[in-house]
Amino acid sequence: MERKKIAKLACLDKEPKLFQDIEFIYLRDRDFEADIPLKKKFLLPVLRRDKCSKWADLEDLKFPHKISTEFELGETTDPDAWYALAEGEIMTDGNILPGDLLLIEPNHPLKSGNIVLSVNRRGYEARKYIKTERFKILQPLNPAYDSIILPDEKKTALWYIAGLVRKLNT
Repeated sequence: MERKKIAKLACLDKEPKLFQDIEFIYLRDRDFEADIPLKKKFLLPVLRRDKCSKWADLEDLKFPHKISTEFELGETTDPDAWYALAEGEIMTDGNILPGDLLLIEPNHPLKSGNIVLSVNRRGYEARKYIKTERFKILQPLNPAYDSIILPDEKKTALWYIAGLVRKLNT
Protein backbone atom coordinates (compact mmCIF):
# COMPACT_ATOMS: atom_id res chain seq x y z
CA MET A 1 0.00 0.00 0.00
CA GLU A 2 2.86 2.40 0.79
CA ARG A 3 4.37 1.85 -2.68
CA LYS A 4 1.07 2.83 -4.30
CA LYS A 5 0.96 6.05 -2.26
CA ILE A 6 4.56 6.89 -3.25
CA ALA A 7 3.77 6.17 -6.90
CA LYS A 8 0.76 8.47 -6.72
CA LEU A 9 2.79 11.33 -5.25
CA ALA A 10 5.58 10.95 -7.81
CA CYS A 11 3.15 10.90 -10.73
CA LEU A 12 0.87 13.65 -9.49
CA ASP A 13 3.37 16.48 -10.15
CA LYS A 14 4.95 15.20 -13.37
CA GLU A 15 2.22 13.27 -15.21
CA PRO A 16 -1.33 14.16 -14.11
CA LYS A 17 -2.90 11.98 -16.84
CA LEU A 18 -0.77 9.00 -15.80
CA PHE A 19 -1.81 9.58 -12.20
CA GLN A 20 -5.49 9.35 -13.19
CA ASP A 21 -4.81 5.97 -14.84
CA ILE A 22 -3.05 4.65 -11.75
CA GLU A 23 -5.86 5.91 -9.52
CA PHE A 24 -8.42 4.05 -11.64
CA ILE A 25 -6.43 0.80 -11.51
CA TYR A 26 -5.77 1.19 -7.81
CA LEU A 27 -9.48 1.62 -6.97
CA ARG A 28 -10.52 -1.31 -9.16
CA ASP A 29 -7.89 -3.61 -7.61
CA ARG A 30 -8.82 -2.62 -4.08
CA ASP A 31 -12.52 -3.25 -4.62
CA PHE A 32 -11.80 -6.60 -6.27
CA GLU A 33 -9.49 -7.78 -3.48
CA ALA A 34 -12.05 -6.88 -0.80
CA ASP A 35 -14.50 -9.39 -2.28
CA ILE A 36 -12.06 -12.33 -2.17
CA PRO A 37 -11.66 -13.97 1.23
CA LEU A 38 -8.07 -14.63 2.22
CA LYS A 39 -6.98 -18.24 2.43
CA LYS A 40 -5.80 -19.46 5.81
CA LYS A 41 -3.78 -22.52 6.74
CA PHE A 42 -5.56 -25.18 8.76
CA LEU A 43 -4.88 -28.70 9.93
CA LEU A 44 -7.55 -30.49 7.90
CA PRO A 45 -8.85 -33.96 8.70
CA VAL A 46 -8.29 -36.72 6.15
CA LEU A 47 -11.31 -38.92 5.45
CA ARG A 48 -10.85 -42.47 4.19
CA ARG A 49 -13.52 -44.44 2.30
CA ASP A 50 -14.05 -46.97 5.11
CA LYS A 51 -15.14 -44.21 7.54
CA CYS A 52 -18.09 -43.11 5.33
CA SER A 53 -20.28 -45.97 6.54
CA LYS A 54 -20.45 -44.16 9.89
CA TRP A 55 -21.63 -40.92 8.24
CA ALA A 56 -25.36 -41.22 8.96
CA ASP A 57 -26.26 -37.53 8.48
CA LEU A 58 -24.78 -36.28 5.19
CA GLU A 59 -25.67 -32.69 6.15
CA ASP A 60 -23.24 -32.88 9.10
CA LEU A 61 -20.23 -30.98 7.73
CA LYS A 62 -18.32 -31.51 10.98
CA PHE A 63 -18.30 -35.30 10.53
CA PRO A 64 -14.76 -35.65 9.10
CA HIS A 65 -13.46 -33.44 11.93
CA LYS A 66 -15.12 -35.70 14.52
CA ILE A 67 -13.86 -39.09 13.33
CA SER A 68 -10.51 -38.49 11.64
CA THR A 69 -7.27 -39.36 13.39
CA GLU A 70 -5.14 -38.18 10.47
CA PHE A 71 -4.58 -34.49 9.63
CA GLU A 72 -2.73 -32.63 6.88
CA LEU A 73 -1.93 -28.93 6.57
CA GLY A 74 -4.10 -27.21 3.94
CA GLU A 75 -4.83 -23.71 2.70
CA THR A 76 -8.49 -22.78 2.22
CA THR A 77 -11.17 -20.17 2.84
CA ASP A 78 -13.75 -22.77 3.93
CA PRO A 79 -13.72 -23.44 7.70
CA ASP A 80 -15.47 -26.80 7.12
CA ALA A 81 -12.89 -28.01 4.57
CA TRP A 82 -11.34 -31.47 4.77
CA TYR A 83 -9.35 -33.91 2.67
CA ALA A 84 -10.57 -37.16 1.13
CA LEU A 85 -8.03 -39.81 0.21
CA ALA A 86 -8.43 -40.74 -3.47
CA GLU A 87 -8.82 -44.46 -4.07
CA GLY A 88 -9.50 -46.55 -7.15
CA GLU A 89 -9.17 -45.88 -10.85
CA ILE A 90 -12.43 -43.99 -11.57
CA MET A 91 -10.75 -40.59 -12.11
CA THR A 92 -7.34 -41.56 -13.49
CA ASP A 93 -8.05 -39.95 -16.88
CA GLY A 94 -8.81 -36.75 -14.95
CA ASN A 95 -5.33 -36.85 -13.37
CA ILE A 96 -6.64 -37.88 -9.94
CA LEU A 97 -4.58 -40.83 -8.82
CA PRO A 98 -4.92 -43.24 -5.89
CA GLY A 99 -3.22 -41.71 -2.85
CA ASP A 100 -3.95 -38.07 -3.80
CA LEU A 101 -5.51 -35.90 -1.11
CA LEU A 102 -8.61 -34.17 -2.49
CA LEU A 103 -9.33 -30.81 -0.86
CA ILE A 104 -13.09 -30.69 -0.21
CA GLU A 105 -14.77 -27.31 0.33
CA PRO A 106 -18.37 -28.20 1.28
CA ASN A 107 -19.57 -24.59 1.42
CA HIS A 108 -18.54 -23.88 -2.18
CA PRO A 109 -21.52 -23.74 -4.60
CA LEU A 110 -21.60 -26.38 -7.35
CA LYS A 111 -21.75 -25.62 -11.06
CA SER A 112 -22.17 -28.01 -13.94
CA GLY A 113 -18.75 -29.20 -15.04
CA ASN A 114 -17.17 -29.12 -11.54
CA ILE A 115 -15.25 -32.09 -10.23
CA VAL A 116 -17.08 -33.17 -7.06
CA LEU A 117 -16.90 -35.74 -4.32
CA SER A 118 -20.02 -37.90 -4.24
CA VAL A 119 -20.60 -39.30 -0.74
CA ASN A 120 -23.12 -41.92 0.36
CA ARG A 121 -23.27 -44.70 2.96
CA ARG A 122 -21.12 -47.01 0.82
CA GLY A 123 -18.26 -44.53 0.52
CA TYR A 124 -17.23 -41.80 -1.88
CA GLU A 125 -16.07 -41.22 -5.42
CA ALA A 126 -14.70 -38.25 -7.31
CA ARG A 127 -16.66 -37.54 -10.49
CA LYS A 128 -17.59 -34.75 -12.87
CA TYR A 129 -20.92 -33.11 -12.02
CA ILE A 130 -23.22 -32.41 -14.97
CA LYS A 131 -26.54 -30.65 -14.36
CA THR A 132 -29.15 -30.57 -17.09
CA GLU A 133 -32.74 -29.33 -16.96
CA ARG A 134 -33.99 -32.80 -16.08
CA PHE A 135 -31.09 -34.65 -14.46
CA LYS A 136 -28.05 -34.47 -12.24
CA ILE A 137 -25.39 -36.75 -13.68
CA LEU A 138 -22.13 -37.94 -12.13
CA GLN A 139 -19.69 -38.73 -14.92
CA PRO A 140 -16.45 -40.67 -14.38
CA LEU A 141 -13.31 -39.46 -16.08
CA ASN A 142 -12.31 -43.02 -16.84
CA PRO A 143 -14.25 -44.49 -19.81
CA ALA A 144 -14.19 -47.96 -18.21
CA TYR A 145 -16.87 -46.78 -15.71
CA ASP A 146 -20.50 -45.78 -16.21
CA SER A 147 -22.20 -42.47 -15.48
CA ILE A 148 -24.73 -42.23 -12.66
CA ILE A 149 -28.02 -40.36 -12.88
CA LEU A 150 -28.87 -39.10 -9.40
CA PRO A 151 -32.38 -39.59 -8.06
CA ASP A 152 -34.09 -36.66 -6.35
CA GLU A 153 -33.71 -38.29 -2.95
CA LYS A 154 -31.01 -36.99 -0.64
CA LYS A 155 -29.07 -40.24 -0.20
CA THR A 156 -25.98 -38.79 -1.84
CA ALA A 157 -24.10 -35.62 -0.89
CA LEU A 158 -22.04 -33.70 -3.47
CA TRP A 159 -19.15 -31.48 -2.49
CA TYR A 160 -16.78 -29.32 -4.50
CA ILE A 161 -13.20 -30.52 -4.92
CA ALA A 162 -11.10 -27.35 -4.71
CA GLY A 163 -7.74 -28.98 -5.38
CA LEU A 164 -5.50 -31.90 -4.66
CA VAL A 165 -2.23 -32.68 -2.97
CA ARG A 166 -0.03 -35.36 -4.47
CA LYS A 167 2.82 -36.65 -2.35
CA LEU A 168 5.79 -37.77 -4.37
CA ASN A 169 7.94 -40.59 -3.10
CA THR A 170 11.64 -39.75 -2.95
